[in-house]
Amino acid sequence: MIETAEMLLEQYSDYASPYTKISRLVKEGRLHKISRGLYETDGDVPPYLLAIHILKPSYISFESALAYYGMIPERVVATFSATAGLHKTKEYRSDHFGLFIFQDIPADAFPLGIEPMKEGRYSFWIASREKAICDKLYKIPQIYNTMQGIEWCLYEDLRLEEEDLRTLDYNDVAELSAAYHSANVSCFARYLKRIMR
Repeated sequence: MIETAEMLLEQYSDYASPYTKISRLVKEGRLHKISRGLYETDGDVPPYLLAIHILKPSYISFESALAYYGMIPERVVATFSATAGLHKTKEYRSDHFGLFIFQDIPADAFPLGIEPMKEGRYSFWIASREKAICDKLYKIPQIYNTMQGIEWCLYEDLRLEEEDLRTLDYNDVAELSAAYHSANVSCFARYLKRIMR
């Protein structure tokens, strides 16, 4: 369960030093620091369930969403989320839960193609498969704006499978493409249309 510093200070207000009590709980492994002022009591919680509590508004995307859907073979070593309005990438490191990375995408694209999810007591937002790929392509330098380039990026760089791409919703990608104003994303939409003929 997620606990804020304020909640913990209230909970341990009878102690001579609530801060010392909190520090002791962290050292004993009964409390795990996520980020400044934010803690988790369950050390086995997957990090993607915690990311939204670090920075709002945000949703799980990029490699983390693609791994969640089983679309990429590699284990993702950080938890990647998308946000809007920061105009920069923000990173938060937790000794227990690892690295959380928040990357900015265009405000027009932010609310599109995201889905609410619930696992146990935790709720979070995650990009659709189409949106996760578009987010990732948006953040890559615009060198893949040819069919050969986007093909190399999808299959060699991202390690996606063509059979998975064929199951995507082209109409969703076309709608998303208009919101990014990105050569990479536009090229991806054209490529997807071509392989679905």
